Amino acid sequence: MTPSPTPGASLAGDYQRMLLESEGELIEPSDSTLKAHWRGQPNAGDLRKHYARRKDFHQRCELNRPDGEFAQAMEDGRPGAAGELMRDWLESCPVDAQGHLYAALAYEEAGLGIASRLHMDWFLEITDRALATGDGRSADTAFETISIQESHALLLRLGLHGVERELIRDGQLIDRVIAEDSSGQRHTLYFHPRWHFIRLHARVAAPQAESP
Repeated sequence: MTPSPTPGASLAGDYQRMLLESEGELIEPSDSTLKAHWRGQPNAGDLRKHYARRKDFHQRCELNRPDGEFAQAMEDGRPGAAGELMRDWLESCPVDAQGHLYAALAYEEAGLGIASRLHMDWFLEITDRALATGDGRSADTAFETISIQESHALLLRLGLHGVERELIRDGQLIDRVIAEDSSGQRHTLYFHPRWHFIRLHARVAAPQAESP
């Protein structure tokens, strides 16, 4: 997907105002005690709400996912090792739906059916929660996701891949995504990753708050 330019460190004007209007309360890592239940029914609903508000979400869920190492292990014919790489990552960020999908596919190829089904259940549960928030057909009925990665995971769930992304302002910050299906037909979908923008604003504003 080729994203359109998005505002960087110098948030200003209507962009900054909308971020402030959508302000939410983030929680400190020290307050983050909710853990993933790796056996039994996934507790994805509670975890999504919890991780969305974590101040350390960027460090835990957006930096250094081992995609390169995962791809290399799969290419080398070591799907079990690839699954373990992604499983270790998911210990840090259990709400990464795309990470669960990768782990499920790797474990399936390795012949580890129980582990594959576990992570596929997590992928389906997380994306089900996001799909239930709207139909994605307009800015008013946008899918509410907790991160840009979760928006990408929804596209995978729907059998689509993004080719263009644009940030629009329609009373709130909305991602409009042009995506293609396997036949090449294009679809327009709308996503509202509200907590992504709240966390982004907090990260950008933090150094300014500390300045004399």
